[in-house]
Amino acid sequence: MNDDHRLDEALRALPTAPAAPRERMWAQIQASRAARPRPERRWRWAGAGAALAAVLVLGIAVGRWTGPDAKTTARADATAAEALTARRADGYRQAARLHFDRAEMLLAGFQAQPNSADAPAAVRTVTAAWADDLLTQTRLLLDSPAADDPDAGRLLRELELVLAEIAALPDSGSAAQAARIADGLYDRTTVQRLRLARAL
Repeated sequence: MNDDHRLDEALRALPTAPAAPRERMWAQIQASRAARPRPERRWRWAGAGAALAAVLVLGIAVGRWTGPDAKTTARADATAAEALTARRADGYRQAARLHFDRAEMLLAGFQAQPNSADAPAAVRTVTAAWADDLLTQTRLLLDSPAADDPDAGRLLRELELVLAEIAALPDSGSAAQAARIADGLYDRTTVQRLRLARAL
C-alpha cells in the first residue's frame, strides 16, 4: 500500500466534527447586545454645538459693532477705484510715450533717408518690418484708453496711416512714393509732434 491510501484511511477513521450551533450562538450575541446599556452621545455633542453657535453669533455681533460704517466703506471703495483708474491711465500714457519714442526713431530715419532706390533691399525690408510692428502697436493703442486723450488719439491715427504706407513700400512702392511720404512727414511736422508728445 502506498502512502496516499494510508492517509485516506486515517482520515476516514477520524470522528466527524459536530455542526456548529450557529443559531444558539447568534441568539446569545443578540441578547448580550440588548442587555448592554447605550450611552447618550447625542446630548454630549449638543452642548458643544450650542457653545460653538454662541461663539459664532458673538463674533458676528462684535464684528458688526466695531467694523466701519457703510459710508466709510463706500468712501474707501470709491477712493480705491479712483486710484486704480488713475494708475491704469498713467500706465497707458507711459505706453503711448514709449511707442511715440520708437515711432519717432523710425520716422526720423526714414525722413532723413527715405527708401531711396540706392538703399539695399535688406534695409527696405527691415524698415518695412519695423513699420509693420509699430503699426500693430499703434492699432492696439488706438483701441486702448490711451486714445481717449484728444491729442494722443489724433497723433495715433495719423501715425497709423504713415506706418501703413511705409510698411507697404517694399512690395508696391517706388522712390517717388517714398519721397512723397517723407515730404508729408515734413509738411505735417509729424516727427516734431511725436517729440512733443513723448516729452509730456
